[in-house]
Amino acid sequence: MWSKSRGLHSNVMGYLGGIGWAILVARVCRDNPQMAPNQLLNRFFEFYRDYEWGPENQITLCPIANDPNVVSFAIDPDLLYKPDSKDLMPIITPAFPSMNSTYNVSASTKNVMLLEFEKAAMITSELNKNKGNSVITWKRLFKKFPFFRAYEHFIEI
Repeated sequence: MWSKSRGLHSNVMGYLGGIGWAILVARVCRDNPQMAPNQLLNRFFEFYRDYEWGPENQITLCPIANDPNVVSFAIDPDLLYKPDSKDLMPIITPAFPSMNSTYNVSASTKNVMLLEFEKAAMITSELNKNKGNSVITWKRLFKKFPFFRAYEHFIEI
């Protein structure tokens, strides 16, 4: 819901698709099983804001499944995952054959996502710190990105 309201849910546009977002959520939930949902949200945004993204530091849920001997049919070697220096935010699928679900992420979309992680981390941190005594509400986290207003200075009349 958050990624859609912030305009970040689109693999085609260079952001993350549903698989990528699901793997990110699963990783944080798996690594923090004792946290309450509000704490998990804050942990999610802080973890990925601070993560050292790059081709050699992939997000995975399990070891990368690339052994073609696990199946009884031939697998084209091009289908097997290999780190690529062009992968800016590699999120690797857990099923065989493993692959990067975020191959479309560009430098600009990565920067937008990191900025949105930062904003969301600040919001969730404030909400968790003040326990209902804040002027910020949970609605603020899911506020729709004002696309046309944000880019109106590019439009000539």
